[in-house]
Amino acid sequence: MQAPALWALALGAAMMFASPVPGTARGEVQGKPRIIDGATLEIADQRFRLAGIAAPAPAQVCHRADQEYPCGKVARAMLWALIAGREVTCQPVADPGAEDAGARRTGANAATCKAGDTNLNQSMVTAGWALADPAGTAPYDQLEASAKAARRGLWSGEFDRPQAWHQTTQ
Repeated sequence: MQAPALWALALGAAMMFASPVPGTARGEVQGKPRIIDGATLEIADQRFRLAGIAAPAPAQVCHRADQEYPCGKVARAMLWALIAGREVTCQPVADPGAEDAGARRTGANAATCKAGDTNLNQSMVTAGWALADPAGTAPYDQLEASAKAARRGLWSGEFDRPQAWHQTTQ
């Protein structure tokens, strides 16, 4: 799949699976983000890991229809498409998953982030480009099961879970 097709796929899925969330709380950070990967972004020199989810690393490849594709780059593109040029608000949260290797690797704070009314954590799992983090406490297991049943995103082919992929590349 060529890059323009991947962007179109990510943008289309982003519009389908955007989820509204209620208002904000104190302690949040808001601004134009820099996207690091499918589960990590930076706002005003602060790095945030989307709490409760795990997405493929930018270098990770997956398989669909007996062909490799850059699923880590597609997951990053999906997060970018969900944001759609808007400012992002991240609310830091306590997350047991934040103590895992992913958080140590990225130096990020666990957070629930949204762009407008779109909850980025939920939307990445709903679209199938991130998985419910087994170390997290966020209730994304049901969203993951729905994405898997519908064969959305990563579930449309074969992939290594992000945690397993990181262990094999270290």
